[in-house]
Amino acid sequence: MRKPAKWRPNQRQKMALEYAREASWDYSVTDLAKAIGMARSSYYKWFERREFRQWWRHEWERYFVLRMARLWGRIFAAACGDKNNASATHARLIIERFDGGAPAGTGEAEQPLKTYVNVTMADVTGKTDE
Repeated sequence: MRKPAKWRPNQRQKMALEYAREASWDYSVTDLAKAIGMARSSYYKWFERREFRQWWRHEWERYFVLRMARLWGRIFAAACGDKNNASATHARLIIERFDGGAPAGTGEAEQPLKTYVNVTMADVTGKTDE
């Protein structure tokens, strides 16, 4: 008996991912569906498949992990007085969520890209959240 083929995203799913990334993950399903020429219901049906959800989440986390260096650059620039609208509170939320290293399932070591476990936002920005 043949082993079932490994699930892979189709072209439209890859297009949806690219649209989501270009929109910085701030999009409506209606706009996404219109932009790539599909029905909104297809988007929701995709998420019924475990394989699709795993792939989507992996790509989501990969996207943010790869952008951590830019975020840290903006935070340090803000801490040094550069007015770049960096928000310490928002940065902390992103860092707490995405600075854990490579996304699971990549085959890469589950080691942090950089470890900031003992660094607080006050250490980075010189400000408190008060």
